[in-house]
Amino acid sequence: MKQLTLQDGAGGAPSLDFGEVPLGQQSPPRAIALRNTGTEPLTGIKVWIEQASAEDGELLVTLAGVAITGTSRATATPLPNLVPGQAHTGTAAFTSPSAPVDSATLRWAAD
Repeated sequence: MKQLTLQDGAGGAPSLDFGEVPLGQQSPPRAIALRNTGTEPLTGIKVWIEQASAEDGELLVTLAGVAITGTSRATATPLPNLVPGQAHTGTAAFTSPSAPVDSATLRWAAD
């Protein structure tokens, strides 16, 4: 079975609520991991961030030492393969805009 799961720093399902972030500032980074929770190796891993507009604030994600810059599946950032149980660790932070914020979604896929 192939399964790729986003986890928080404690290994649970993350709820990346960054709380109140003062306008124009960045939240403290939160630990995350993208883990192969399946029983088969995963190849062709790609990650991207979907959000309506950077004017609404910006989700900043780093996994496996790589800044995630893709904004769609077509422009997704590639990551190294993962064997079962292995994870790409990293951080997520939010930079607030100069006006109230919308939301962003971290997406991932593997072959």
